[in-house]
Amino acid sequence: RAAGITWLFSPILGLALQPYWSRVYETFGESPLVASTFGAQLIRGIQDVQEDEDGAVPSRAAACAKHFIGYSMPRTGHDRSPAWIPRRHLYQYFVPPWREAIENAGVLTVMESYSEFDGVPNVANFDSTRKLLRERLGFDGVLVTDYHEIMNLVEWHRIAADGDEAVKLMLRDSSVDMSMIPADAEGFANQVQIAVVGNSGYPRVPEHIAVERVNESAERVV
Repeated sequence: RAAGITWLFSPILGLALQPYWSRVYETFGESPLVASTFGAQLIRGIQDVQEDEDGAVPSRAAACAKHFIGYSMPRTGHDRSPAWIPRRHLYQYFVPPWREAIENAGVLTVMESYSEFDGVPNVANFDSTRKLLRERLGFDGVLVTDYHEIMNLVEWHRIAADGDEAVKLMLRDSSVDMSMIPADAEGFANQVQIAVVGNSGYPRVPEHIAVERVNESAERVV
């Protein structure tokens, strides 16, 4: 915060239940209670505004809880491999840290994960990003993708023919608000415009995405 950085990609709320996973060391461990408690306190530390000795109020930062959801439980242990989590286990173990972060700590932003949950990439997953995150957990802040994840629908998950279709799938099926892209921000903006205007190249995707979907995300980012 002293350096003027006002958005921190932290904390990680995944549970270390897959010992073969290469990012176990980044988690708070295997306990949902510990992850909930430590995660919430870290969020408060990042986002709270407190006066110093001189009465000055330092500008706060926004925390970004990650990675929603199931990223830390890849079936094979390999990073980014699909997560196979029974629904009962999902709600008993993986959801509680998110509920604490959203309902009690008031986290401002969330990052979706690289992985597939229940066979569907999270970046284009209606059940995880709309039904669970927005409706059941009540998150109304900004949902950002992980690095390059919309294009990974083409390059990694292989469910989209190209970037235009990938953006359409993301807008249609998820509640993602912002794309973390390494380059070509203008290209992404053009793809969003194409999705709204519509074209006939992708029979699996609607002719166009309602502009209200884009406005919904723009309002949350602003």
